[in-house]
Amino acid sequence: MKKLIVLLLLLTIIFAGCTSKPNTLPQGCTEEAKICPDGSAVGRAGPNCEFSPCPIVNVATVPPETQVSPWSTTPQACTMEAKLCPDGSAVGRSGPNCEFAACPGEGTSTCSCPWWYRQEGQSCNPECYYSTPKCLMPSIQCQ
Repeated sequence: MKKLIVLLLLLTIIFAGCTSKPNTLPQGCTEEAKICPDGSAVGRAGPNCEFSPCPIVNVATVPPETQVSPWSTTPQACTMEAKLCPDGSAVGRSGPNCEFAACPGEGTSTCSCPWWYRQEGQSCNPECYYSTPKCLMPSIQCQ
């Protein structure tokens, strides 16, 4: 009888010490990203690896070329077509209607630098000035 009690006590101690503990290691999430309506991206986070919420955007602060229509939840993607301009440069499609951008010098008969900037060919100096409308390139120091 003593042997049976000692054996049961010994087995109880062994099985009590062998209980499995819950996994406490941190779980890694996949590195996927979700594109938000404002163009930013959010990743997965938290214990369930769910996507973080998209930032709330005030439409008044979003540039018109990146705004989406009220009935659309995803931005419009334009095709990668290019239009060859008379000066040899190329322009792509942009904006909400994916129209081709204007070629340099197209419809810009009054294109010039402000009086306090020096125009050098197709650039305005001092550095980093874009003409309005954007028909002249910034100076070489901007690149």
